[in-house]
Amino acid sequence: MNRLLTVAALAAGTLAFAAPANAAITFCEGAANTCGGQGDTVHLDGNDDGSDNIVNGTIVNGTVGVIITDFDPQNITSNPNGQGQGQAWVNAAGSTKQNPLTFDSLDFALTGGYRFTHIEFDLNPPNGGGPQDPWSVTIFGYDASNTQFSQIFNGNKQNNFFNANADGGDVFTHVSFNAPPLVGVGHIRIGGANLPTTTTVPEPATWALMIMGFGGAGAMLRRRRTIAA
Repeated sequence: MNRLLTVAALAAGTLAFAAPANAAITFCEGAANTCGGQGDTVHLDGNDDGSDNIVNGTIVNGTVGVIITDFDPQNITSNPNGQGQGQAWVNAAGSTKQNPLTFDSLDFALTGGYRFTHIEFDLNPPNGGGPQDPWSVTIFGYDASNTQFSQIFNGNKQNNFFNANADGGDVFTHVSFNAPPLVGVGHIRIGGANLPTTTTVPEPATWALMIMGFGGAGAMLRRRRTIAA
């Protein structure tokens, strides 16, 4: 009996300190070499016709699909031949250098149930190569529980790289941004693509209840043995 009380006390102590696992998600302004993380270059579909608000692509040698959605909604298209260091870009459909069309939000996700742990992209506002009014962007991340995390970056003046990283076993299902009008998004890289597993680590509170259950089961077995004797 005393042993059962001891187990119960330990479990109660565990419950007292039990807290849900928190997401370890960080957002960073800058390229991956300054923010950490490593991603595969997203290869965009060269056949996109700009007739809707979705652009498709792939990573991991074409084995994992990428879906990029504009939720303005503004029709978007890809420039797979690249601009600026040969990287593919997403632009507003019908945009030209003489008549640049803009958009202000995109969402990045993987197809087939895949999640990811890293994303990097470069946002280009109008006249991004020269002096302009400061602009800001809000980056959103959604984890496997659909919990949203966000961070606002103010005072941007030219083209800017942004990174999002999920650590500590957490993952992204989506990463989005909302910003003033942009003429292009490029240098898109996504890393850590993975599928959900059936094995999960119990929350601390679950461990505490398991301890109580194991203690109770042991006490019942000892009691039965005593009666049988």
